[in-house]
Amino acid sequence: MVGGGNSAGQAALHFSRYARRVHLLVLGDRLTRDMSRYLVDRIERTPGIQVHLETEVVSVEGEGHLTAVAVRRLAEAGIKTNVTLCFSSVQCLIAAKAGAAYVSPFIGRLDDVGQEGMDVIREARVIFDNYQIGTEILAASIRHPRHVVEAAMIGADVATLPPDVLKKLLLHPLTDRGLEQFLADWSTLAARAKASV
Repeated sequence: MVGGGNSAGQAALHFSRYARRVHLLVLGDRLTRDMSRYLVDRIERTPGIQVHLETEVVSVEGEGHLTAVAVRRLAEAGIKTNVTLCFSSVQCLIAAKAGAAYVSPFIGRLDDVGQEGMDVIREARVIFDNYQIGTEILAASIRHPRHVVEAAMIGADVATLPPDVLKKLLLHPLTDRGLEQFLADWSTLAARAKASV
């Protein structure tokens, strides 16, 4: 139930007869602000009702029935959250405004369906910078080293990547060839030095 007035209190009491747990989400800091004392007393005596004060509903999800409610409490409690499966800059903005510490645009999955995944990171970076939003952009679903470079150039703050991509970032054929040449030159120099002694 959402609300701190008498109607929300009565609904919470009604549903507590049928549900194991009823969550009453109240934006204010106390129930008595907008609810009669009689209802507050009954709610406090009803074990199946859990009251969440100073809680703001920021989004609801579900088709045909409610499947999730996102509230702005974790950030206020100092708990860092990462909102994953972001597929648009607007989703990133909503998550940031709700208090997410990180948003994770899934760039590889967007590329897989014919969209440019980097566009989401690019747009989110501009929006966050325009409004001084401190939420960090975590580039996710990285498929190859170029994704890492592009995400870094655009301004992603952090990235998650599979081990094979990390290994590819560290390896380069010219580095391998150069290392082989350095070692060969060193061996030649060491052999000359030893022969002259």
